[in-house]
Amino acid sequence: MYAQVCTRADIAFVVEVLSRYLSDPGMQHWKTIKRVMRYLKRTKGYMVTYRKSEGLEIIVKCSTSGYIYMLAGGAISWKFIKQTLIAPSTMAAEFVTCFKASNHEI
Repeated sequence: MYAQVCTRADIAFVVEVLSRYLSDPGMQHWKTIKRVMRYLKRTKGYMVTYRKSEGLEIIVKCSTSGYIYMLAGGAISWKFIKQTLIAPSTMAAEFVTCFKASNHEI
């Protein structure tokens, strides 16, 4: 789980599926875990890299809103968007996100 959350988003799906069977894993689950481990070993040199971009300026300073609705431990709906207004504080930006998330629920 640590590898998926902190370093390797490419294994998120298989980790989520395998985590359903933590209390009673079968032989097929162990084979899949071994396959994932071999994949991680084979691709350990893969990484996300960033480079300096000339002329990159942040012009608009709008906050980003995001929310995830969970059901039985799994995400069923999510949304991440740039807010249309510039919030004067972090708290104000969080209120905007809370409002948008509650409207989505209804």
